[in-house]
Amino acid sequence: MAPKSNKNDKCHDCGKDVITNEKALSCSICENWYHIKCQKVPILDYDFLLKSDDSIQWICKGCKGASQQICKMLTFMHQKKEKLEKEVSTLKTCVVDCNEKIASVDTNVSELSDNLPKIVSEQVSQIIDDKSEEVKRQSNVFGVPENEEGYPRLNDLEFVTDLCSQSLGVNDIVVEELTRLGAKWKRGPGKHRLLRFKVTDEVKRMKFCAVLPS
Repeated sequence: MAPKSNKNDKCHDCGKDVITNEKALSCSICENWYHIKCQKVPILDYDFLLKSDDSIQWICKGCKGASQQICKMLTFMHQKKEKLEKEVSTLKTCVVDCNEKIASVDTNVSELSDNLPKIVSEQVSQIIDDKSEEVKRQSNVFGVPENEEGYPRLNDLEFVTDLCSQSLGVNDIVVEELTRLGAKWKRGPGKHRLLRFKVTDEVKRMKFCAVLPS
């Protein structure tokens, strides 16, 4: 950084020649020469720099300002990098969570797919059972007296046959099943169990259900 005898060296501040043995310094960055009075370098600092080796660097004010801006920019970029790394780490965690949830959904869908035929079958069976029970209830007859003398079932069969032919106009009906619903009630007026019967002829059954009061 000591001045050198080169007529081409000029002070980058004032533009004047830097003559031999004139107090001037060369910037370690831009390599331009400057009079110490132009850069306002204290004489003690100048003397120290002259005695030091090349490990001690001097930087002009222009390069020092630029280097400070670069340092600020590098600091900002470093902070930005750390922020981005944290965001990427968070995104990775979210991706892992999403993959776990997707795997769980895939498992549930697979289980549902495996069980779907069984579920549908159970639902269809339940609908069929409900419909069958609804049809059976259409054959329930209320208020049929229970006569336990002799043969109660034959008495009920005779009642149903007479009811169909004489009251409802459904002749020649063939009863396949005949059942009293529920446990026997204690004796008393009007205490009769429901009577359910099943006929073999579907057409006559529909006719019978049509004429019964709802």
